[in-house]
Amino acid sequence: MILNPIEEVSEGEKLLVAYMNRFGTANRRRDDLVPFDRSAVRLMIEQSNGRPGRMLEMAHGIIEEGAREQWKSISATEVITYLQQRSEETRVAPFPRRTRLGSVD
Repeated sequence: MILNPIEEVSEGEKLLVAYMNRFGTANRRRDDLVPFDRSAVRLMIEQSNGRPGRMLEMAHGIIEEGAREQWKSISATEVITYLQQRSEETRVAPFPRRTRLGSVD
């Protein structure tokens, strides 16, 4: 199935509100974007290339990181922090260099 890309911040907000309404904690206000703000939504749309599934996957990871780090809210700053950490975690170490047959430096 092909989904239309998210192009407007308001569309991204609606997607995240629906996600949070379904999977957020019981004590949160329905139809509220908290803990995200508009700058976070804008950056998540950009970084996910507007793909709804990628945006939701990113939102989940950011919420998990926010819980671990006890973030009070999630703005573009926290999204950048999450993306940088994720980038560092996924870097692959270079292959060891062989200088002669059978040895590894």
